[in-house]
Amino acid sequence: MKCHDFRELIEPLQNSDQGNVLPEIRAQWEAHLHSCDACLEIFGLQLENSQKLTTQAGDQFIQKVLQATSEPTAEVDLLLQELSQQIKSIEPPENFLEAVMAQTSSMQQSRQQSWQRWQRWKQVLMPLWMRPRFAQELSFVVTLFWALVFGVPGDDFISTQEIQQWVGQIAETLTL
Repeated sequence: MKCHDFRELIEPLQNSDQGNVLPEIRAQWEAHLHSCDACLEIFGLQLENSQKLTTQAGDQFIQKVLQATSEPTAEVDLLLQELSQQIKSIEPPENFLEAVMAQTSSMQQSRQQSWQRWQRWKQVLMPLWMRPRFAQELSFVVTLFWALVFGVPGDDFISTQEIQQWVGQIAETLTL
């Protein structure tokens, strides 16, 4: 391995890209590192610089986080104290309690009215639902509706005129 090739592989072998470097190339790189004093010196300097940069970047990050989180807390605490004092001094309007009670009682009345409406519908529909023929009648109506709206599969099976005649006959028998 030549010095130029060695220098190109310093970063991939230092960083997390070690899995992308073949073991044979890594072995050649390490052999060149032990045999060439110039490359050993370059590698040592680069390793030292990367550690300094990492440490400096970490220290700067920590400093910025501490500044952003610790200094404004005194200002935020002061602002919260002022706001709490202002809120304590605010008096609700005289009719506030009556307005709240009127609003909530009308909601309660509305709920009671809707419940009463449901109970009336339930009294009307429950006897119909409890009849044994209800499922049969409902399935007939749904099938009829389906055939009228979506048609019957295959036009040559039943024509539209036949369906209309059929519906007419059913309507006549129901009106009798």
